[in-house]
Amino acid sequence: MPPSPFQFLTLSLLVIPPLLIATYLLSVFPYPPEPVFVHKSLASLPGDAKSWSIYPEDFYTGGAYVTLPYGRVRYWMLGPERGHKIVLIHGLSIPAMIWKEVAPELATRGYRVLVYDLYGRGYSDAPQTTYDAQLYTIQLALLMQHLQWEKAIIAGVSMGGGIAMAFTSQFPQLVDDKVVLIASAGLMQ
Repeated sequence: MPPSPFQFLTLSLLVIPPLLIATYLLSVFPYPPEPVFVHKSLASLPGDAKSWSIYPEDFYTGGAYVTLPYGRVRYWMLGPERGHKIVLIHGLSIPAMIWKEVAPELATRGYRVLVYDLYGRGYSDAPQTTYDAQLYTIQLALLMQHLQWEKAIIAGVSMGGGIAMAFTSQFPQLVDDKVVLIASAGLMQ
């Protein structure tokens, strides 16, 4: 029995649009896109990259690198060595340079300030792993261990606040009774 006009119309509406879309996409994008090269960190960019003028490696004084299990971490120490210790954790979109007004001011008030770039941001490496609260809390715990800091005040802005909360929950023995959250995002479970 031949198909009815309704069946023919239904079949046409199911088959023709996908064929037209596939033909269009293949004509507009005949070849797969070239893979995008992702730099491991700002430190791996060429010397003429604009980022060097915006966020130079010596943005703060007292900078250094440490190699941790997931890669190199860029950090800076400001203020007197015997000052009350405070860690400043940046958010998702802006690296440690977000603290450019706060960190030096705390240092002039006698605090020993630790500012660092989170994994995948700024000059710290971008490891091929899952980016979650545990990665960032372990990064901070290992950095504090490297610096031989037993305790510190923990302060975070945006996602850094979420990391500060998760760090306090996971490593309460490393927190000096104070956690400062600024426009915090949540990472607590």
